Parts: sequence; structure tokens; C-alpha cells
Amino acid sequence: MQPDQQTSWEPRPAGIVALGGLGLLLAAIGVTGVTDAPGRFLSVVAATGLLVFATMSWRARPKLAITDAGLVLRGPFSTRTLTRADITRIRITEIRRIGRRVRLLEIDSADAVPAEKHHSTVR
Repeated sequence: MQPDQQTSWEPRPAGIVALGGLGLLLAAIGVTGVTDAPGRFLSVVAATGLLVFATMSWRARPKLAITDAGLVLRGPFSTRTLTRADITRIRITEIRRIGRRVRLLEIDSADAVPAEKHHSTVR
């Protein structure tokens, strides 16, 4: 592996921070600015959702990385390392979605159960 090659893929930190900031702003507006109970409840629920999503996204960074140990896949609650022997197939599928082409990375592992077939969008 050459030192100038990209070896990890993750959401941009600025985007995650922006989501967290938006969640905090929405929570502050919901608690202080909204006067009706249903509106306050909905804004706090939306703010909580944004904050949880931002926290889980930050925790799962990098989502995909190539290390000396193998291919590392991180999620919000676990990290899995696949060695070269564990991987049966890697392919990139290109599909049209909402008017643009999106590439989908598919990684099949030897011990994969259907829930562990990993899909990730690659840009």
C-alpha cells in the first residue's frame, strides 16, 4: 500500500458537527420558543433524533478502513475486522438513484449471515 493512497472512508466531520449544532439549536428553540405542548414535544423529539444521529455518526468514524490487520468496518456499537481470508467478494455496483449515479460497495465475507452483508455508498 502506498502512503498517498486513501485508506479510510468516513462522513465529513463538518457535516456531523453541523447536525449536532442544528440539534442543539432546535432543542433550545423548542424548549424556550415554542409555547404549545405538542409543538414543544415534536421539536424536542426532532432535536433528540438529530443529536443521537450525530453522536452515532461521530462514534462510527471511520466507517471503512484498510489497516495492516485487514478491512475494518465500524458501526455505532461494534467494530469488525475482516482479513483477506474472510472476504469472498468485493464489488462496486453502479445504480441510478434520484437522477444521479450512485456507486454501491458490496463486501461478502465467508461467514456472512444475511444481516452482515455490508453495503456502503462510495463517492
